[in-house]
Amino acid sequence: MNILEIKTQEFNLSPDLEKSFLKGSAWQNLYIPYKFIPEEMTTLSIKDQILYLIQIYTFIAIELNLFIGTHKNSVKAIEALKQINTERNKMIDYFQNNFYVLSNDAVVENYNFYSGDKNVEI
Repeated sequence: MNILEIKTQEFNLSPDLEKSFLKGSAWQNLYIPYKFIPEEMTTLSIKDQILYLIQIYTFIAIELNLFIGTHKNSVKAIEALKQINTERNKMIDYFQNNFYVLSNDAVVENYNFYSGDKNVEI
């Protein structure tokens, strides 16, 4: 009889949220090579910088939701999600007060990603 051992993912959220977004995983041990080289943030308008940060925080919130789905008792993950959603909501509020309304959700429920000049709902 063979014994199979499966190691579960541990909570080791990368401190560099942008790098996680660009590499496609919030978990450093699951990074894949860069698919593209991003522009410098300074070359983007303030509106595009905020949209970019909202994308990053939305991505991290989705990753945390997936992690919590399989690790329901992870206090660290739940607290991280609360913090990410708080910061994300601040960015969304700032953007909507200064530019235009993105969506009417306050937490990650409807996934809206910025794509060029329009929002893409997934």
